[in-house]
Amino acid sequence: MSAANETQVGSGADAISTGPAGATQDGGGAGAAAAAALLRQGQISSSPSDVPGREETQSAVIVPPRDDNAVLSGILTYQASRPVDLFVWNNVKLENTSAIPEEFGDLDNIVNIGGKTFALAEVGSGSSASVPFTGNAVEVVGEDDPFIVTYSLNAFPALANLVSDLQSLNIFNATDTGDDNDNEG
Repeated sequence: MSAANETQVGSGADAISTGPAGATQDGGGAGAAAAAALLRQGQISSSPSDVPGREETQSAVIVPPRDDNAVLSGILTYQASRPVDLFVWNNVKLENTSAIPEEFGDLDNIVNIGGKTFALAEVGSGSSASVPFTGNAVEVVGEDDPFIVTYSLNAFPALANLVSDLQSLNIFNATDTGDDNDNEG
């Protein structure tokens, strides 16, 4: 936000700034940038999807992933000109999905986008809704026909620790020898 579009009331840790993105309270430090409220209202048109596996669909990314990897929590209210699905992207620390056995389920919605790995969670569908969400990005996906989405977004970003605790996977791999003939006599 440029200084020309910002008004600051107070000083130091209690400063409250307002501008095109809404009101924020700046407490200083590394987390201060993530703490600024994201208030946005507008329209966006779809374009062919860049998400791997969805080349035949149209999509519109309402909130792209942030450079600071902040997690957003908020509410999105939208109305689309065609039925759509709403996806929230969540950063994951997963180097190799092919090393995970099929017994752990479908991993098709874990994709690499722009050099980062995301799990894509479908959180809503239809032509209009108000949807609470928590994640790193918000995308609206339709069929192969273009669409327009009108939306209001109120979200609060926060820095989060990215955790990958796949200990159960290590136990599974250690006990699964792949030899089904162990019990034959």
